[in-house]
Amino acid sequence: MMASVGELQRRALVMRRIRAVIAVLVPVEMLLYVPPPNVASALRPGFASVVVASAIVTVIAMSAAVHRRVNDPGALVRWGRLELAADTAIALGVLQVFAFDQFSSIWTVLVIVVLEGAFREGLRGALGVWAAANVVYAAIQVNAAIAYPTSAPLDIGSIVFRALVVGVVAAVAGQLASQLEAAVERHRRSEIALAEQYADLQLIGRVTRAIAAGPEARVDVCLAVSELSSAEVVMLYEPLGDTLRGTAVAGCSIDALPVLEMSDPISGTVEAFATGRRVHRRIARLPAAVARAADFRAASATSTSFVPVLRDGRPIGVLVLAFDSELAELAPRVAAALDVLAEEAAVAIARADAAVALADQARRDPLTGLVNRRGWEEALASDMARARRSGEALSMLMLDLDGLKAFNDTAGHQAGDQLLEAVARTWQSRIRPGDVLARYGGDEFVVLLPACEATAAMTVATALLTGLPPGAACSVGAAQWDRAEGASSLVARADAALYQGKRAGGARAVLAAQELGVLPLPRVAGDRPELRPA
Repeated sequence: MMASVGELQRRALVMRRIRAVIAVLVPVEMLLYVPPPNVASALRPGFASVVVASAIVTVIAMSAAVHRRVNDPGALVRWGRLELAADTAIALGVLQVFAFDQFSSIWTVLVIVVLEGAFREGLRGALGVWAAANVVYAAIQVNAAIAYPTSAPLDIGSIVFRALVVGVVAAVAGQLASQLEAAVERHRRSEIALAEQYADLQLIGRVTRAIAAGPEARVDVCLAVSELSSAEVVMLYEPLGDTLRGTAVAGCSIDALPVLEMSDPISGTVEAFATGRRVHRRIARLPAAVARAADFRAASATSTSFVPVLRDGRPIGVLVLAFDSELAELAPRVAAALDVLAEEAAVAIARADAAVALADQARRDPLTGLVNRRGWEEALASDMARARRSGEALSMLMLDLDGLKAFNDTAGHQAGDQLLEAVARTWQSRIRPGDVLARYGGDEFVVLLPACEATAAMTVATALLTGLPPGAACSVGAAQWDRAEGASSLVARADAALYQGKRAGGARAVLAAQELGVLPLPRVAGDRPELRPA
């Protein structure tokens, strides 16, 4: 595997420092060199030392410039080979100068270049430099023997000896360099794996905290899975009846998610849900709406993974990962982390469902099962906003059981509770599915009537007065929202109409005046009608 940019730059820095030392030592060697008495040397020490030092300094300067500007590993490797070739040429040139001196210390420079070959290219680089040096040295010796047969006879033993010595250095250095490179690569991979594992743990921890604290736990899981796997789209599907429906998504709009039939024989989502095992498809079609919403290159994803979400070993959902490129299989690290995130998704679903259940309980009256005052206020605010946008009418009824206190005193509170439950069931059966019946408090109830004008509201109010359980009677106040008043004003007008009916004798429905201040409240003599036990 190719070394990183940082590693290549460190190697180049080491070689520049070695060259700097050689740029000083080699000229000194040349200036101090005294040839043997029987050798006619053509060496001009001053000129040769300047040439060699200049060549080495040039290589150093060019190396520094290139490694400062280039950040591509491939380009740096190619430049390193050029540096090695330049160093080899300088070493062989110096060897040419000192060729007649069999014991010159310039061989140390050649050995250094051999080590550089090992340093940069491993065993292959070391042996390549060694072979080139020995070919050049042997050619120099043969040429010298032909030109100076008396003073520089051919010494085969010397050539072989130097070849063996430098060859051993090259082989050992190459082997050590290769082993060191492998060890460095293993260490680098280990560091990368540890960094990835740490990042995965941080991601899982972040998701866990988000699940514990946030209301959008399902979406948090989808976002985390997308970040972990680099999937362009992550969808969470959960069962509803005989279908699987998308409940959260990252990467596109949730409106783009299609409903999947449990009987679909080719759906990977259905397969993962049915088997409880992870499914990966290298080539898989994605619904066109999802592909368009996620801006995929084609109308389908190249690869898709389906990860079941299990609770107590039972599938409760499926995470669907869609990739905009071909992926033969999930990386082992990603697959392992996905299993953990799938468990977190199960926790998220459980927490979200529990939160919904608790919120619903907080909005329900425990006796009648109807929406309580808090739930009513939320529904009223929502329907007022909807009516404001749509322009539709909105009305409400305020109902109060006549004489419940006297009924409780006569029949007991348990019978009074049973009467409240029976009345609530009766009223619930007589309103539309979209209407909201709530227990406002004590013996007071309210009904929210969307898309309903005052006349229709009075018809509903009259219907709720009749057919009540034995012993029950009530009064009703109706009011239509005037599109300008607040919720409290609307409730106050309906409440005032209710008490107008009660003061008139009860068991009747009264439509509220448009303004609260003009509503007449007639005084009625005598007690209100009392409820009697059945």
